[in-house]
Amino acid sequence: MTRDQETRDAKAARDAADLARDWKPAGKLPVMPESKDWHYRWIREKSNGFDDIANMNSRFAEGYRPVGKDDVPPDFLVLNEAESRGLVGTGGLLLARISKRAAQQRTDAMEGRVKAEGASIENDVFRENDKHRKYTPVFRGQGHGISETVAGRGKV
Repeated sequence: MTRDQETRDAKAARDAADLARDWKPAGKLPVMPESKDWHYRWIREKSNGFDDIANMNSRFAEGYRPVGKDDVPPDFLVLNEAESRGLVGTGGLLLARISKRAAQQRTDAMEGRVKAEGASIENDVFRENDKHRKYTPVFRGQGHGISETVAGRGKV
């Protein structure tokens, strides 16, 4: 068998393997194996090359802690400068964990906040549709505040 024939056969075998492979979307971040005790999350450490200290502080205040290289399987992908600090990170993100119990408490608190905001919006809609309301809010563009007016008398 000649070298060209071997090369063609190897290429044909690679092509056949590629044709047989099922498509799946490319994952942007490695996924930590499921744990019974810990909830894992990627948190932003840097944005546009600058440290995002406020985001890191708020996540740490919630109870998240960075995951060390020793806490992940040996084949887990570690791609950036976080490795030099003994942490797991990629692309400005840092792998962090929190106990499952604390994660559930956080989720419950956030769901309660969303429900309260939804109820507040519904109450505003009902208040604005009330015929007996004296004041009508007037919006002055985005983020410029609200002034109240009395029907027919201008600003109050």
